[in-house]
Amino acid sequence: MKTDDSDIIVALATPPGSGALAIIRVSGPDCRTWFDPLFSGRTRVAGAKPGRFYGRLIDPLGPEGAPCREMDEVIIHTYKAPHSFTGEDMVEINCHGGMVVVQRILEVLLRQGARLAQPGEFSRRAFMQGRLDLLQAEAIADLIAARGRLGADLSLQQLHGTLSERIRELAQNLRQSCALLELELDFSEEEVFADRTLLESKVEEAHGEISRILDTWRYGRVLREGARVVLAGKVNVGKSTLMNRLLRQDRAIVSPIPGTTRDTLEEGVNLDGQFFRLIDTAGLRDHAETVEQEGIARTLAAIETADILLLLFDVHSPLDDCDRRLLEWGAESRERMVLRVLNKCDLERCEATAAEPALAGALEISCRTGAGIEPLQQALSGCIRHWRPDEEGVVITRLRHFEALKRAQEHLRLAQQSLAEQQHGEFIALDLRAALNELGGVTGAVSSADILNDIFSAFCIGK
Repeated sequence: MKTDDSDIIVALATPPGSGALAIIRVSGPDCRTWFDPLFSGRTRVAGAKPGRFYGRLIDPLGPEGAPCREMDEVIIHTYKAPHSFTGEDMVEINCHGGMVVVQRILEVLLRQGARLAQPGEFSRRAFMQGRLDLLQAEAIADLIAARGRLGADLSLQQLHGTLSERIRELAQNLRQSCALLELELDFSEEEVFADRTLLESKVEEAHGEISRILDTWRYGRVLREGARVVLAGKVNVGKSTLMNRLLRQDRAIVSPIPGTTRDTLEEGVNLDGQFFRLIDTAGLRDHAETVEQEGIARTLAAIETADILLLLFDVHSPLDDCDRRLLEWGAESRERMVLRVLNKCDLERCEATAAEPALAGALEISCRTGAGIEPLQQALSGCIRHWRPDEEGVVITRLRHFEALKRAQEHLRLAQQSLAEQQHGEFIALDLRAALNELGGVTGAVSSADILNDIFSAFCIGK
């Protein structure tokens, strides 16, 4: 993303299409004065205090007196730097929402010398002007893209700076110790400014704090991206019917013919404020034909990526080798939550299946009648609560945060090792400085143009 911060940028900030209203954003140095000739109202916006103004937008190149000279009746809001979202002078135009009106206004703004904003450029300017840090900028994008209430709540907490403040406090403590160590380099080797016992305690505390933040990664990721729920079971156990029940629509094909589902099928659903990504899979069975074998292979691959593994069994039938295999997979799972569910509870129960020790405590449902579906939804929500940390505001939601904090933690581990070996302060300071750089990378205190490009290019235009 190559940008010039001296440009005046414009973009439609509301979704394109016909609607009652549309908002067009304008930002850039002295853009209120630049915009003044395009606005006709009781008050000129250039010299007035920032506020709200009613009037008409004018095409200055239209013939004098011609009806086409007026483009629209509008309400505009003006902001003076640094008291705006971007930290620059800003104008927000509230116009009628027809695409012809919007397109005409944009054409005139561009003809006057503005340029179309690139994705995320308004937020990038806010970051560059110090109006928000990188974590808060990412929280804006996450808030807009949130698919569940809990994810939106978390993004709002990030936007308020909860995690940013914790990272800054962590960095500040390390920065003081690092400065004392670097001060020692300017004096003789006998001079010691950083008490090693106290320093060791601070590094250990920082290492532990980062560990606690890293432990929130799974919870933050599933709130942001949605928890992957893989429905697994043998053929005709009711996986597709269950998926349709949870979605409240006929999305998956249901048939009494075994092996109907040949591939994974994914759909999103919001349950109790949390977004889940349901993945229906091909049923397991021995002696499957070639195409079905490929479907089973994809089932196994989906299981490896699951956050929640929902194992479905038929309480009406005896357990077979495929069921036993599923139970083994569930017992071996350490990286994911496992729910064991007995389907077809409306039919006569197989006592051997119902009494199976490995299925003790399993939920009982009927996909046909809907019995037990609500407790199952509550169990899915309970899986999310299992990952919830004590301090929900201090949660990392992106892989970028996780990897930077892991690198910071590794540098702190090396600093601890150097302290234990009574190494010279230069070596300890080197690792502390590297850890500080990684922490700065999380909030954007230390950032490269490539990282900023990657982050802001994923934003929507107009934000």
